[in-house]
Amino acid sequence: MGNLMKKLKKTKMVKQFGILSLVLAMLIGVMSNGTIINAVDGNADANITFNSRIVEKVNGQDVDVSQADSGDSFFLAIYYAVSASTDASKYTECTLSITLPNDIEFDETTDISNTGFDSIEQRTSLGKNILSIKSKELAAGQSGTLYLKMHFKNMTTKNGTTAKFVDMKMTGSMVNENGSYTINPVSVPDASVTAKASQEWTVGKNVIQQADGNNYTIKSIDGKDYYSVDYKVTAAPGSNLTDLGNNYGRLNCTTFELVDTLPVAPAGREDGGAANISIKVGDKVLEEGADKDYELVLNENGTVKAIKIYYISTYESNPDDTNYVPEGAAMLTTYTINANYSKDAYRVLPNEKDDIPFILDNKVELKYLPLGENTPKYVSANAPVNVGWVDENAPTTNLDITKYVTVNGDNNIVGDNKFIFDQEKQDCYYQNTDSRIAFGLYTDEACQNAATDIDGNTVQLAIAKLLIRMVK
Repeated sequence: MGNLMKKLKKTKMVKQFGILSLVLAMLIGVMSNGTIINAVDGNADANITFNSRIVEKVNGQDVDVSQADSGDSFFLAIYYAVSASTDASKYTECTLSITLPNDIEFDETTDISNTGFDSIEQRTSLGKNILSIKSKELAAGQSGTLYLKMHFKNMTTKNGTTAKFVDMKMTGSMVNENGSYTINPVSVPDASVTAKASQEWTVGKNVIQQADGNNYTIKSIDGKDYYSVDYKVTAAPGSNLTDLGNNYGRLNCTTFELVDTLPVAPAGREDGGAANISIKVGDKVLEEGADKDYELVLNENGTVKAIKIYYISTYESNPDDTNYVPEGAAMLTTYTINANYSKDAYRVLPNEKDDIPFILDNKVELKYLPLGENTPKYVSANAPVNVGWVDENAPTTNLDITKYVTVNGDNNIVGDNKFIFDQEKQDCYYQNTDSRIAFGLYTDEACQNAATDIDGNTVQLAIAKLLIRMVK
């Protein structure tokens, strides 16, 4: 009985040892010259280390950066080192995969020669751009740094956007004296960088001086004379009117409304509003229309109240330029706007010469909202022009007003009962009172503002006759 129990215990121990050995084999795998091989999938753990940084080159030195202007280049620097131990003689068919964050563009001119890697391929998968950086062979003890040149998309990347380079991995095979093994993916530490972008616009406006020194010329249109005025309007993508806009760190605008408000004609001279508008940008003549380059807003009498300007110059690459912005980016634009004002509307008589000049003030305003911002911005500029002229040759006439009175049934009045009610007749009629009848000429119905004649003299009250020299 005792021998039977010993035999059973021995058999149980053998089984337990066999199970333990199987578990250890499954967990540890096969050890070959220090290389751990996973018994489940047959993959090997590579003895390669990685590090990553965001840098820029300054005098040939790496300088860590946390921010970059949109459009401006930075480098995703990936350092690697292959262990010099004898567990592997080399790694082959290696691929480093990097998924680019949104708003990041890879610079195809990136040079990876002398890094141990041979080629870079960019492909798109599920809407993401993926870099595949390949090496045919990495030897034990080898190390190097990949400088991958990239940038945020200029104009379309919001300020403060953070690009995170995550889940970067290298795959491949390990080869040693015992054979070739697929390696488990080797992770590269994450890296990140934040975009900087802003957008200012400036507008300017002035009257273009003519060759004779005046701010206008006299132009005849359809037989009618006009003050013809040329305005220069500038819209510049920056804080100065000379800013071209070909620079890093810019933003598109979700709202961009450029409106030129034309002068309001003085009261009584409403026909003096702007007319016959034309606009040029360089040699390009802009087209009018709601779906074209500009649109006119009219007053009730048909004169022009305002101009909504839709056209803006856009960037076109030039071989002699450095392209800081993409094709189609809004750029510095200078408009020449010709407006015409009726000359007759600003005619005055000699007695009105103090009314001139009439100041026609013109205002251009830009409302814009940079991408990613919540509050619109406004900038404006004014350009006044003086008009008005004295018509020294205005035709005149004499206005002779005589006051007649008809009196019936009064024996004190001698003669006809219809007569000029002059001083003599008033003395007779009002012999018992100091009251006298007088009349005058006024410019208002309430008879508060005495009229003036063509020479500027105030028309005085008259007893019976009023003689005034005035314009026909």
